[in-house]
Amino acid sequence: MAWNIVFWATHFAFAGDLSIVGSADNYPCLFMNSTSPAGLWVDFIENFSSINNLKYKIIFIPEERIPYFITTAKPDIILSCRNRTSFDGYYSVRDFFKIPYLFVTKDNKSFSLEDINNKRVVVSGNRLHYECLSDIIRKFNPESVIFIEDVDSALSLIYNRAYDTALIPSYLVSDDLITKYGLTLSDYVSVAVSHSLLVRDDNEQLKQALIDFTRTYGKEKIERLYMKWILPNNEKALTGNYAIALKTGTVALVLFFVFLFINNIVLGRRVSDETLSLMERISILEKNLMEISQRENLYRRIFERAITPILVLDHSGNVVFMNFSARKLLGVESEKVIFNILKDPNSSDWFCKKYKGTSTFSFEALYSFDKLVESGLLNSSRRGEAFFSFLFIPLKSIGFHEEKIYICYIEDKTEFQELARYKKETALRYELIFDSVRDGLCEWNLRDDIIKPNKRLISMLGYRFSIFPGKWSMLMELVEPSLREEVYLSLQERIKSGRSFCCELKLKRFDGSWVWLLAKGDVVEWDHDLSPVRVIAVFQDISAFKKDSNFLFESAQNSISFFTERSRALAYIPDGKRVLIVDDNSLITLHLSELLRRNGILPIIANSGNEAIEIFCNSSEKFDFVILDLEMPDLSGYEVIRVLRDIDKNVPVIASTGHVDVVITDELHRYGFTDYINKPIEEGLLMEKVLRYIDASREI
Repeated sequence: MAWNIVFWATHFAFAGDLSIVGSADNYPCLFMNSTSPAGLWVDFIENFSSINNLKYKIIFIPEERIPYFITTAKPDIILSCRNRTSFDGYYSVRDFFKIPYLFVTKDNKSFSLEDINNKRVVVSGNRLHYECLSDIIRKFNPESVIFIEDVDSALSLIYNRAYDTALIPSYLVSDDLITKYGLTLSDYVSVAVSHSLLVRDDNEQLKQALIDFTRTYGKEKIERLYMKWILPNNEKALTGNYAIALKTGTVALVLFFVFLFINNIVLGRRVSDETLSLMERISILEKNLMEISQRENLYRRIFERAITPILVLDHSGNVVFMNFSARKLLGVESEKVIFNILKDPNSSDWFCKKYKGTSTFSFEALYSFDKLVESGLLNSSRRGEAFFSFLFIPLKSIGFHEEKIYICYIEDKTEFQELARYKKETALRYELIFDSVRDGLCEWNLRDDIIKPNKRLISMLGYRFSIFPGKWSMLMELVEPSLREEVYLSLQERIKSGRSFCCELKLKRFDGSWVWLLAKGDVVEWDHDLSPVRVIAVFQDISAFKKDSNFLFESAQNSISFFTERSRALAYIPDGKRVLIVDDNSLITLHLSELLRRNGILPIIANSGNEAIEIFCNSSEKFDFVILDLEMPDLSGYEVIRVLRDIDKNVPVIASTGHVDVVITDELHRYGFTDYINKPIEEGLLMEKVLRYIDASREI
């Protein structure tokens, strides 16, 4: 079916006083109203998809028709005069077909008809009002025009070919009438005008008036503004009643009064609607006021019962409200403080000048409450002094009104001040102790690798404070190269696990000589992730002990070698006992080996955990007893005993440690230790434990 209807409008208005002002330059428009018959809709949609030349670039249809329309006709753009996209099926259709949806108002300056050029466009709206013909009606001869209110009568005139052109309001046309007269889409377009208007086809004056009307608005390219109604041939005669009606000029006057009547009805309905809308808004406002009042009462109760002392100040610094906690802290009734200005005695405009326009600030009570204290309004432990020594009041402005108010959160800082003073005194005391002890001390910041040595440590290494290595890594460069890597890795492993460390360091002094230092340290500070942050280490000069112990150790080794060579056969005597001593401190191993040897027991020495495992595994003879240090650089005593127990579950093993409590004792038993002994080791206690457990193992 070919489309032979072109309908153009210079102005169209939507419901809700939203409008698009302007003209659709050379964009033909087709109006379809929400009351258009369903049969015409089906015919219209079926033919829309076959339009190839884009003759109808703008299509006006109601919102409730959009989901069905865009799924069938698939337009390029949807224009809406309403700020809503919630009609049924819209979101699924929009997301599936990816069709843009534009909200258009008279204030929407960014919208341009150029945006829809060469596109099929759907404009949605529930009520479309066509008002362009009002001036034209006045220009042609009323004798050629007849106004008929009854649509059935008007269609009968067209049906009997008395008139060829009809302009009829869409809301008066029903499916029954369309079926009765056999109309199709090509015969009918729904137009929203006030009343029926029938014009004879030979009325050239009307045609010329319509053309002049278009030229008035600069639309010379539009050849016609009316719609010709083509109806099928029918030979039914015009009845006499209709002929009389055509010649009656009084119908125009009746139409005028009907127009006024309908106008009054519409106006009355609008006034009624506006009244109902106003009543609804008033009801909503009353409900909101009630909610505000309830919330205000709730906030006042919360404010009064808050644990935090709170004051409310106006923009000049006057106290306008204070809660129970504030009254209790200040020791004064609210009536005595309300409308007192919190100001500096030296300036009457202190509050306004210093804090006007500031959102948040703070001041101290001893500075700001002098006048209140002097006036005796506040309770005091001694006359003239506040019962608090320090008070901190942060204020925050609340901009609910044109003039700001301020909320004061009072906090008694006396305890914090005492803690700060104690912390300062403690830090000073720590500094005095740090520099006065006879041992070398070092504070190691693990994050920055910075060390802080005391005077004794600096003198041990022969440096001056200005040239002393400032980082731990630089201090490690002074360690003898053969020991450096082992010491560094051992320290890193123990510090990361949060354990204390103890090691002997051979360090190079500033003058090039070497010094032996015994370093003991522990982690004293962790961050929120429980990672070590700060370590304190103590250094003792053991160079003299090292020199003597080397001599004794060499003598002892010679004696052991001599004893072993001479008494190799004695190792197999049932009464001979062998004890494994495991400790990384050579002084301890030397001391214990001499003690055991004096009591007729053969000591075997291991200076590390790995060496102890190797000796224990490769020994052809079983050990009768093991003395095992818990803290060693390579392997801890816990790791060593796990291996030893896999080899021999019955051999007595005692732990030597400097830290023993109930928790550690239980832990030692869980790991398989037979007993423990504290450092420094007492000779009598050690021999008592050795003899006791050796006898017990013999019975097993």
